[in-house]
Amino acid sequence: MSSNRWIRGPLTDLGWVILCPALALGALHLVWGSAALSDRAVYALMLAFIVTGHHLPGWLRAFGEPEIYRRYGARLWTSFIAVPLLVMGFALAHVGVVGVAIATTYDLWHVSAQQHGVGRIYAAKAGDLERGSARLDVWCVVTWYVTAVFWSDSWMGGLARAVRLTGWPVFDAVTPGLWHDVQVAALVFSGVLLFAYVTSSVRIWRRTGQVAWLKHAAHAVALTVVGYSYQDPNWFRAQSAQSVFHAVQYFFLVWVFAHGALRQRPFAHRGFYRYLFGDGSAISRYALVIGLYGVGGYILANWQFGLHSGALTSADIPLTAAGWSAEHGIEVLGAIGLTSVLLHYYADAFIWKVRSRPVRETLEVAGEAGLRPDGPESVRRGVAHALLYFGVAALVFLVGALQTRTPDATYASVRHEAELFPRSASAHDLFARAALERGDRATAEPALKRALALSSTVRDPARLLRGFARERGDTEAALRYARMAVRAVPEEASRRVELAIALYEVGRRAESERVMGDRAAALALERYAEQHPEDATAAELRTGGR
Repeated sequence: MSSNRWIRGPLTDLGWVILCPALALGALHLVWGSAALSDRAVYALMLAFIVTGHHLPGWLRAFGEPEIYRRYGARLWTSFIAVPLLVMGFALAHVGVVGVAIATTYDLWHVSAQQHGVGRIYAAKAGDLERGSARLDVWCVVTWYVTAVFWSDSWMGGLARAVRLTGWPVFDAVTPGLWHDVQVAALVFSGVLLFAYVTSSVRIWRRTGQVAWLKHAAHAVALTVVGYSYQDPNWFRAQSAQSVFHAVQYFFLVWVFAHGALRQRPFAHRGFYRYLFGDGSAISRYALVIGLYGVGGYILANWQFGLHSGALTSADIPLTAAGWSAEHGIEVLGAIGLTSVLLHYYADAFIWKVRSRPVRETLEVAGEAGLRPDGPESVRRGVAHALLYFGVAALVFLVGALQTRTPDATYASVRHEAELFPRSASAHDLFARAALERGDRATAEPALKRALALSSTVRDPARLLRGFARERGDTEAALRYARMAVRAVPEEASRRVELAIALYEVGRRAESERVMGDRAAALALERYAEQHPEDATAAELRTGGR
């Protein structure tokens, strides 16, 4: 048992680990409440500078920590060659959805494994080094996370779409009644494991007199936040809190481990490792390196959004070829980001084991129980591990992606997903757009209203409904939806143009002029009028009503 139950200290552990999920959720609610940016824009910033940024520290530790590199060098170098070739190869072959499906399915294991790891650190520092206890903990944490996902229509809708796009519409055969039974079964199993978890904790307390309070607190806070936030009907919001606290905890853990290892073995590490983790002033350098990596992620995200919106073409982007379609460019740029994700998932799967002697030494955990051999892994074993870790899943998804599905079959799947996951605003939005592609507005409009009722900040429903209302001559409804469209994506000036038009058409001309009061809106009006010369209201606004 360690004399210090904390990883670093009471205040730092509470802020960076134990209460971090609640703090992250609170901060996100403040950002969402400011109405300055859309959910998608907030998520893009978070994804680049926090989520993508946290991939780098793990590689720094994997390649900079001598014991890890000595044991797992073959795995690390094989993955750094194989994963980019795999993901970029899929994207160049127009089956980039395979990489997306792999990342989506492995994400659940990755985040639950980190939560389990945090728990085992605090358990070890409280003297709990039992293999049986560790096995029970991993069963509990993974099952509790899976249960939270099963009860999240936003999460499940995204997962169903990812595997469907690879040609495996596995949820088509699942009825709403059967899915409810699966959810209830997962909840019951979670309850059984909770009982086993409490029983095991009591048994350990009776035998040793020790209670891993910090482990219990970390799990309770994280899983409460996950269970609550995953219920949000908006996919971006449902994913955000867990993504933020997962990454922030990781920043802290890497710093503590690396800094602690340097204190104990100051001359065993490479120069760059000492530069980034050597003393207190190195924190700024550590943060700078993470931020610079995040800038790269943000540039990639902006390029993808530019291609999606039509503001950019493949010829405008250095990493794509001039003749590529926007879809192919998005696929290739996305593959660069997915490479970062999958390399992070892979390295993290084996560099944090509490059964490792160097990890225990850094944590100042005493005891030999459960230690594994720390000798170098054979090259053959390391190469095989790296190739098989994602290789089997890649092969399964690739087989599906090469199959051809008819448009009718795809439409039926999208409609079924909206029925199966009724609290997913994204599922109803996707179904509505699929119906519009078929020219079925009668089906699309109720689906858009359902998506908007679930989440007023979903990107497209309000804007589409505004257009429908205006075509019908329902100017009051058009105004109501135009306001909602601006609130959903406040950074888009073109939406303010549509709001100004709606205000103008109900006779509120002074308010319409105020909405058009900045240069971005004026430029957006110019573009709108050029693209819609038949729109008399836009022409009047452009000329100031003359």
